[in-house]
Amino acid sequence: MTTRNKELYDTFQLFYDNVSSQQAPGLTLEEISIYLSDAQNELVRTLYESYEYDERSRKALVPLVNSLIVTPSVVSLEKIAEESVFYKLPTITDDMGEEKNAVLYVIYEVLRRRKSVGRCKMQKDVLLQPIAHDDFYNVYRNPFRYNERRGLRLDIGGAGDIYAEVVCKSQGDYFVCYVERPTPIILTEGTVADYAIDGFNREREPVLDPIYDNVIVQAAATKAYQHYKS
Repeated sequence: MTTRNKELYDTFQLFYDNVSSQQAPGLTLEEISIYLSDAQNELVRTLYESYEYDERSRKALVPLVNSLIVTPSVVSLEKIAEESVFYKLPTITDDMGEEKNAVLYVIYEVLRRRKSVGRCKMQKDVLLQPIAHDDFYNVYRNPFRYNERRGLRLDIGGAGDIYAEVVCKSQGDYFVCYVERPTPIILTEGTVADYAIDGFNREREPVLDPIYDNVIVQAAATKAYQHYKS
């Protein structure tokens, strides 16, 4: 067990004993890992909710913020509109060798067009608006919401992958800045084939800065005791 995970474990036991007045039964390392991972996921969701207007939330999520440019993919999926183009979203590979969608929340996205005019290379970004499939045609037919300066983005799955379906009057590459899906906190290596959290069973530390470790541990210990009481 790493030094950081050992501190997580010791702090969890302290919080757990305090909230339960030492009346609740002990938990295995696997069980504690599940509670810690759930608490980390909930903290990431909470931080994202205030990401737009809170500097502390933006700083906290920095370890999970990534960006990349995606080129169009050739896939056999039905298009929602003639000008639709599909872009495969980034993935992460779990300890079982399975690929998972890496994009948890999209922060910023544009369709990036590049063209040469004489000796000058120009770049023009078209803003994309994420929409649900059942809202598509109302937005698509509205010239104020879908035009030369604004495109649409829908999410769609196919053959185990996740794609962004971009509907735009222009064509180019898809630039996306996103919050990556956090990997779970695992205090010990999985010793049996069926022990895994979201496909991961190797020891892993929290993905956020250590300053948030106590927040995660306290939430995990509280939830563990609530489950015991219920």
